[in-house]
Amino acid sequence: MRRFLWLLGAVYALAQTPPARLTLEEAEAQAVRNHPQVSAALLNAAAANQVTIETRAAAFPTLAGNLTSAGAINNSRLAAGALNNPVIYNRISSGLTASQLITDFGRTSALTASARQRAEALQDNARAIRANVMLQVDLAFYSALRAQNVLRVAQQTVDNRQTIVDQVTADQGGVDDHDLVGQINSPWPGRPSTVWLS
Repeated sequence: MRRFLWLLGAVYALAQTPPARLTLEEAEAQAVRNHPQVSAALLNAAAANQVTIETRAAAFPTLAGNLTSAGAINNSRLAAGALNNPVIYNRISSGLTASQLITDFGRTSALTASARQRAEALQDNARAIRANVMLQVDLAFYSALRAQNVLRVAQQTVDNRQTIVDQVTADQGGVDDHDLVGQINSPWPGRPSTVWLS
């Protein structure tokens, strides 16, 4: 029961807080920061940049080190699972290999250029998605602003009609307000209309 009362109190407190007001810039920044398509497009562009670096690495020198050792049992002929020389000696060998690509007839440079262009295309795609999200936010913002203005104009219209009703009532003296409001506001004569605004 206490949980229910606590939950009810929390809901009531949240209902009493006024709605947050956002400027257009704040709404755009929040949408770009939180929209999953924008995040995914930026991450795809970053991954494509890494592919460019990976592809270009084929043109750089490589260095490899090797260490090999073999231990022989006395009077044995097997080494590493195969028949071998009857005399097997204990041995250790090591080596260092360095290699540099001299030419691959333009293959690496073409692959690097292709990867770079793909990365640029994905960056352009991320910018386009970001611009589309900002456009949707702008459309929603101005639509809400238009609705607020329509509501304000409707409230002013109702207030103006009430002023006219008050003036006519004062001039007429004994006319019933309900009948007069019905005659002024109703699109159908003799039938009052009511406007509720929140």
